[in-house]
Amino acid sequence: MAKAPGQISQQAWLNQIFAAGQVNKQGIVRRSVNSVKAYASEAALLAEVKQRNFHMVRSGGQYLIFCHQGNFQVMC
Repeated sequence: MAKAPGQISQQAWLNQIFAAGQVNKQGIVRRSVNSVKAYASEAALLAEVKQRNFHMVRSGGQYLIFCHQGNFQVMC
């Protein structure tokens, strides 16, 4: 399927996520489920997260990516 004019590739979109300032600060990046479906896929996003040894959870209509390689604990 041809991309609409101005539409970026899946890889370019994923690269933008991990170029966010919060990644360098070991912060949290979030993207909507609908946005992920529109520009990439859950599988592609998860692969990128795993490659970086980060953590990702889905909460409601959002994916939250914890941009650090340390332990992760859900408190409640």
